[in-house]
Amino acid sequence: TYNDFGRLGPGASARATANAAADKTTAVDIIRMLLDAGADPNVQLNLHRPGRGGNSGRFEDDLLRTGATPLLRAAMSHDNEVIELLLQHGAVVDLPNVNGVTPLIAAAGMGFSGPTMTPVPDHRGDYAPGAQARAISTIALLLKAGANINARVTDTSSHTGRIARSSSMTHRQGQTALYGAIHWGWTQVVQYLLQHGAKANVADDLGRTPLMAATHGVGIRGFKPVKGIIALLSQATAAQQVSSTQTPSLTPAQAPARAARPAALQAPLTASRRP
Repeated sequence: TYNDFGRLGPGASARATANAAADKTTAVDIIRMLLDAGADPNVQLNLHRPGRGGNSGRFEDDLLRTGATPLLRAAMSHDNEVIELLLQHGAVVDLPNVNGVTPLIAAAGMGFSGPTMTPVPDHRGDYAPGAQARAISTIALLLKAGANINARVTDTSSHTGRIARSSSMTHRQGQTALYGAIHWGWTQVVQYLLQHGAKANVADDLGRTPLMAATHGVGIRGFKPVKGIIALLSQATAAQQVSSTQTPSLTPAQAPARAARPAALQAPLTASRRP
């Protein structure tokens, strides 16, 4: 920091810059060293991420809050190298944050504000051309590890779950990964999710189906429907009865990996939640 350099004397900043340039250690190298030394890959934030002044972090990332794990953070950035490393060291693939957002839900685009949402900056940094291909590759990796493609956002309304401002998670309770891809207009991701067992015959806690979200948006300023997504969802929904209470099922490819997961997997702080 600035104060550290001040204590180290004149030229400390330049020396630090030179040392950093000479050091070829990558972030992945550091993560690997920590995991090999026994670091817990399933450690969860117990409040919100640290922020300068103690406040800025709380209002920048809607997902990096209570319960967030390293795997969730890696999935947000579609960082497959880190995801594979964490999974190899025992990361629980569906361990959610306090809202019930799993890594797969995050990889599909849930929980990020962009130009059509709020003025809160979007720090995901992965919406350039090719973002859909990266999202699909991350989703495929998580599904292979046994992730539930139909996991739902469980809590955005209690004192524990809600964010004290309008956010990208406002009124998202009951939604699945499919809604995240719909929000960003990711036709290829929607198609991939549907092909791999995502349910179109669901509704969130406000009764909104994926097709309704694709047609009218879900509280999004300047929402523009994507015809390809509407066509995909219309076809997927045609022979199904909409139900907000149906228990999601697993695809045959997911079942073996899911069987090896811990039996009592749930969002953190469940016992302490207040109505």
